[in-house]
Amino acid sequence: MDETKSANRFSSRDWLTLALGIALALLWREVFSLDKMTYGLPALGAAVFTLAAWAAVLLVLGSRARWTRANIFTTVIALLLAVACAFQSDPLIRIGSFLIISALSVLSYLSLAGNSFYAITEPKALLEGLGSFFGGIFKNWDKPFRALASRDGGRRLNIGGVVLGALIAVPLLVLVISGLSEADAVFESIFTGLFDSIFELDVAEAVWDAASTLLFTLMFFSAFYFLLHEPKRTEGFVKMNPLPTSALITVLALLTAVCALFAAIQFKYLFAGESAAAMSGGWAEYARSGFYALVRVAFIVCVSALACSRASREGIAGRILTCALVLLAYVMLVSAAYRLYLYVIAYGLSVLRVMAMWAIVAIGVCLTLVAVKALRDGFKFWPKAAACVLCLWTLFAFVNVGSLVSNYNVDAYLDGRLESVDAQYLHSLGPDSLDALYRLRESSRAPGMATPSLDELISSLENRETNDWTDIVIRFR
Repeated sequence: MDETKSANRFSSRDWLTLALGIALALLWREVFSLDKMTYGLPALGAAVFTLAAWAAVLLVLGSRARWTRANIFTTVIALLLAVACAFQSDPLIRIGSFLIISALSVLSYLSLAGNSFYAITEPKALLEGLGSFFGGIFKNWDKPFRALASRDGGRRLNIGGVVLGALIAVPLLVLVISGLSEADAVFESIFTGLFDSIFELDVAEAVWDAASTLLFTLMFFSAFYFLLHEPKRTEGFVKMNPLPTSALITVLALLTAVCALFAAIQFKYLFAGESAAAMSGGWAEYARSGFYALVRVAFIVCVSALACSRASREGIAGRILTCALVLLAYVMLVSAAYRLYLYVIAYGLSVLRVMAMWAIVAIGVCLTLVAVKALRDGFKFWPKAAACVLCLWTLFAFVNVGSLVSNYNVDAYLDGRLESVDAQYLHSLGPDSLDALYRLRESSRAPGMATPSLDELISSLENRETNDWTDIVIRFR
């Protein structure tokens, strides 16, 4: 037998990957069609697609799947986040969860298939997974066509013969269908409706649907085929030469000096409440500003301290500077948390402010692990930090943020702690804000509003309908 034809022949498992690719392509178009995303990334749809993709991968790999403690953990987190998408009403949090699901799923698939070089607990695994993902979904598009062309003997698919047979059959079918239609009215009505639907068909839309389905089919098939047949890597990326310890110490020293100056200012002006000419808008406005920037800078400092952690293993100066930098970063986080607290007291909660609270906690956990890494030789930061942050996000993804924000703002307004409440913002949070809006309408402090009125906002939420099953958010009442 021709070696080329033999190499292109498909096993039953290969044909299964093609069938699963078609199924996932149809599901993807149903779930992630742009005209159906009325309320952001689909809620129930994202959960269903994730579970279906995982079921397909496990079906393709079968007993070949190589389970480890690390990929069991990432699998559980990915599936929990998929479930959380179905219960989470906030579209921004759903998008964040789905991005994490995508990254964890890719890493887990590669780990289960055994065709990755870096362990899933290593930071470089994410970079390798990204490269493998884009390579895997594009490199095997020709395999189904080659498999069809290489079929031998009587099993060969003769495209020309199929086309010729169809051309011969068309006039015969016309005669047969017309005769049977004369004989039976019910039979005639079936084909009359069929022809009417064909004539009413939007040709451009039909071509686009067929082309997009084929595109997604080939992408999913290529990814599955990659998992099955790509050999295990034996070489990793080329490692860069490490920076000299003196350079790392210099970076730590300069960052520590700047952060120490900032900490001194916080203790004097923010925590102690002293006035200064630089406080534009007064102390209150000064204290309520800058928390997002502080969270961002604290994250940068955390990453920098981690990148320079090798200096702490090679001398006492590196350990002292790293620990000092971690403590000063904590001052930033405390300053950010205090400013955020004052801002919430003055202006109320929002989804972004709740996410900032989560970021403060997550960065604080990572800073603690950076300090442990500086003090303990052999401590592996990345698997511990990734596990902690993923668990924190998974818990956060199940929080009903819309209800939390709306109830806090309305309660604070009714208690007199807030001067005003933005009913239109609460309306934008979706049906989870209905209970709070009901209490606002029934209270004696119900705000006077121009169009749309409070009643109109409530009515639009009560009558809110999803355009598709994928938009549904499961709620407990």
